[in-house]
Amino acid sequence: MHIQTHFLLSWLVADQGESVSKRDLLIVTLCGVGPDLDGLGLLMDVKTYHLWHHTVGHSIFTGLLIFICIAFLMKNIRLATYASLSFYLHLICDFLGSAGSDGYIWPIYLLWPFSLEKFLNPYQWPLASPINLIVTSVAMLYVMHRASVKGYSPIILFSKWLDFELVKVFKKWFRKT
Repeated sequence: MHIQTHFLLSWLVADQGESVSKRDLLIVTLCGVGPDLDGLGLLMDVKTYHLWHHTVGHSIFTGLLIFICIAFLMKNIRLATYASLSFYLHLICDFLGSAGSDGYIWPIYLLWPFSLEKFLNPYQWPLASPINLIVTSVAMLYVMHRASVKGYSPIILFSKWLDFELVKVFKKWFRKT
């Protein structure tokens, strides 16, 4: 799926409960977007991108490492659980909906670095499919609605002022008549 979809879904995982710190929101959201860092090979060339994307960042062991690091270094099992959930949700979304427009099925190397076995979903829908558009749209609407209720949106991670202004708009859109 697209990076913005991963961002929105990760935010929804992160924004659970009544009082979630900005730090925790950021950590969980980044864990859901982070797997696509292995796509930075595109900055070098297409061959490097195809070689590394869906490997390092898309391994179940990377998710386990995230859990262990957060649980032990930050001594926070709840945060580690949400971060791992966000990470694995990314993998599930890519497994379901990341096919190329040419029909290329993106493999995911779930067992990397111990195995280069490719996990393929023959029913993977294209990245530009209506299903991905619907998932992204529903996630966006839900994020906006939650922002109107909770008083903050994912924009708070970047700008407190812009978030405040945006939430005012969302409150107008979603107010009860």
